[in-house]
Amino acid sequence: PPVNFVTGRHFDVEIDFTADISRVEEVLAAFPETRRLVPLEQPEIMTFGGPVDVAETEASQPFAARVVSSGSGPLGQAWVVASAGTDAGDAYLTEARSRWDPGRAIDQYAPEPGVRMWKLGENDESQVWVTDLDDAAIVVFHGPPTVDPETFRALVVEWRTNLR
Repeated sequence: PPVNFVTGRHFDVEIDFTADISRVEEVLAAFPETRRLVPLEQPEIMTFGGPVDVAETEASQPFAARVVSSGSGPLGQAWVVASAGTDAGDAYLTEARSRWDPGRAIDQYAPEPGVRMWKLGENDESQVWVTDLDDAAIVVFHGPPTVDPETFRALVVEWRTNLR
């Protein structure tokens, strides 16, 4: 059975995320044209349960992982989790919000009303930021510490505008 990317546990094979996966595709399609989203180069991504195949994960649950690129090169990864309002999708999104919980943030960036991003971790090689794209979608950014949170904020603002 597929492994839940958020929890690392196995899914019930009867869970149908078809509508929620379509919602993730809609969210990805709304990504700002000023930047690019490209598939990950590596075929696997780590979960709490170990490595899982990215393509299989994206085909079986409402999750997508992409590299965010600008004209000057990659800015990091964006992990998107979204729900189309199904019970299964809402449960998955709730698990994701629990996993990347702003209540455990080490810092936050709130440069304007309605825009708040939470830094969940940082070391010499990477930083992790999370924010809502809308009521039914979150994005987790993983980038080098040299990427200013303002770069992610600008993406989020434009992304949200495109989702409307």
